[in-house]
Amino acid sequence: MHVTISTGIGGMLLDGRLYRGMDGAHPEIGHQVLDVLRPRCYCGARGCWEILASGPAMVSWMRDQQPGKQFTTASEICEDARRGDALALQCAEREGYYIGLGLANLITVFALDKIALGCGLMKSGSLFMNNAAASFARSARSFPRRESKSRSLHWDRMLDCLARSRPGSSDINKPTDRRIIPL
Repeated sequence: MHVTISTGIGGMLLDGRLYRGMDGAHPEIGHQVLDVLRPRCYCGARGCWEILASGPAMVSWMRDQQPGKQFTTASEICEDARRGDALALQCAEREGYYIGLGLANLITVFALDKIALGCGLMKSGSLFMNNAAASFARSARSFPRRESKSRSLHWDRMLDCLARSRPGSSDINKPTDRRIIPL
C-alpha cells in the first residue's frame, strides 16, 4: 500500500494500482478517527488522522502552543526542529505518534506486509519516524508478525530508505522514491 502524507493524508495504492471503492470513490484513509477528543476536522468528525498528522496539523498545533508566533508551513517547523528548537522537536514527536497510530490501524485492517510512505512530510521523515515506529509497535497488535528481530530491523531499513529517497516524485515505482516499511 502507498500512503501520501502531506497537506492531507490519502492516496491508496494497492498492488501498484489506485484503489477505487463503490462508484469509483477513493477511500478517505485520512479520515479514520484516531482520537475523538482532538480538534474537529473539516469533514465534521473529531480527531481524524489528517487533522492530527498532516502538514497543516503540525502548523495548527504549533500555533496553539505559541499563539503570538506565526508558523506558516510544516517545512519551517521541521527546519526549526533540525536546529534543535524544543517546541518544534515536540511537534515532530507528536507527528510521529499520530503517523504510527494511523499506520497501525491500516495494517490491522488490511493485514499488509509493507507500506510505502510518500509526499511532502516524508522529506523530513527522519525527524519523526522513530516515534512513529514506537507508536506503531504499541498500537499494531492484531496482525501476524514476523519474529521480533526482523520487526525491529524494518524501521532501520525504512529510515535508511527515507534518508536516500528523492521526495516529491510522482512515480512511486522508482526504488529511490519509495519509503517501504516491510513488517
